[in-house]
This record gives sequence, structure tokens and C-alpha cells, in this order.
Amino acid sequence: FSNGIGQLAGRFFGDSFGTGVREGKLDAQLREAANLLNQRLPMTVDAETRLDSSVGADRRFIYKYTLVNVTADMLTPAELKAAMEETLINRVCTEQGMQVFVKQGVTVSYAYADKNGKEIAVLSVAPGQCAGVTRKG
Repeated sequence: FSNGIGQLAGRFFGDSFGTGVREGKLDAQLREAANLLNQRLPMTVDAETRLDSSVGADRRFIYKYTLVNVTADMLTPAELKAAMEETLINRVCTEQGMQVFVKQGVTVSYAYADKNGKEIAVLSVAPGQCAGVTRKG
């Protein structure tokens, strides 16, 4: 997972709409940020992962990934969560480019599908999970 992807989406959201998002406009702004990011997708993140699309709605920003060398029977949702959850929480809560989401009360979700398009798991980081989180690595 590339550090730049989250910052790119956060930048689209922040640059396009500023930090003073008016209530009622947030979902429209999230949709616009997703649309801007989607213009650059799909994007190979690493040898195992491709970012296919993003969605912004209902105070949530969702990154949709494909694990290009994995089938759903090779990796359980619990295994994926164990491998990724701490990293995702740290990234959302501490990276400067992601702060616009946290400050606006947006939950950031990561939806992972296998190479055949079958969903494996959706991991989410809610702003409330950021209390006390300090940057690691």
C-alpha cells in the first residue's frame, strides 16, 4: 500500500473543498474527491495490490483494492484484518494527507477483493479510533 494514495485522495478532498466543509455538502465533496481520484485509477500499488476505484458517500471514503495474486480461499477476513488493521489505523490517523478525513469525521474504509473480484473483507478506520494514536514506522 503506497503512502501516496491516501494522501492523493486527501489532497483532492482538501484542495477542492478546503478544511471548512459545510454540513450537508460533505457527501457531495466526498463524491467529487472520489471522482477525481478515480480518473487516475486503476493503479498498481505493489506486486500484490491494485487500487481499482474509490467511493465517497455517507461520511465514508472507500478505497477498493484487488489482491492480484490471491483467491478468497487463500486468505480469511480475520487474517487480512490481523495483517493490515494496525497499519491502516496508523496511516489514517497520522499521515498529514489523511487528516482532512479525520477532522471532518469521515470513516475511511479499505475494501479488499481477490483476483476474481470476490470480496475478502472491508476494514474501516473511524475518526474516533485516532485518539492517542502516534505515528509508527
